[in-house]
Amino acid sequence: MNTEFDNARTQVLVGDKPEMVSVASMSAEALAGDERESSTVSLHSHGRTPTDNASSASSSLTKPSLGMVLQLGLMVAASIGLAFFLIKYITHLESLGNWGYLGVAAVEFGNSAMLAIPTPSYAYTFAMGSILNPFAIGAIGGVFAMLGELIGYYLGHRGSAILPDSPRVEQFKSWTSRWGAVILFGFALLPVPFDIAGIWAGAAHYPLVRFIPVVALGKAIKVTMIALAGYFGMDALIDMAVGFG
Repeated sequence: MNTEFDNARTQVLVGDKPEMVSVASMSAEALAGDERESSTVSLHSHGRTPTDNASSASSSLTKPSLGMVLQLGLMVAASIGLAFFLIKYITHLESLGNWGYLGVAAVEFGNSAMLAIPTPSYAYTFAMGSILNPFAIGAIGGVFAMLGELIGYYLGHRGSAILPDSPRVEQFKSWTSRWGAVILFGFALLPVPFDIAGIWAGAAHYPLVRFIPVVALGKAIKVTMIALAGYFGMDALIDMAVGFG
């Protein structure tokens, strides 16, 4: 009697077990389906999809900054004004002799270190190019300009810890690892504000051993070109200034 009862109870428990497992599986699938549906509704309720978010992040990275444009405009205006001033007092600059190289080092370092504040370093470098060796100016100016950019790199590196995890930040780091040297060299070579590039490289933890030579080379080429422009073009500018006077 007891044996039959135990067998019956065992059969009931064993028979019920698949049903219980089946019910649990159905419940898990239902919950997963509800979560997927909720995620889809949330995305479409804002009128955006994951692809739209990625596209938005990419476009925001490539959009030019108004502050960068204004900074470039102020720098050009200040350089033009100082150029005419230096032309008027070019004889005083000639009396500096080799001390002019120290001035180049100072203005190039200051121009790179003064974040978001334009300085008329190009005008001074242009004027000194007509007096000193343009290639020596380029070498000295390139090294000190790179040293000034280390300030922005350091600030970006220290501030990277507070960057939020987002598609924009991940895209930014991906571009840095793939195109970092090309972008940094381009910013260093062209007469555009480099501040954002230095901070950006530091925030993305771009290797300093690669940052230094790339930026120094780009800066040296740019400073040399400005000095050569002064070497070959100062006389024409003096004639132009005399004509305006």
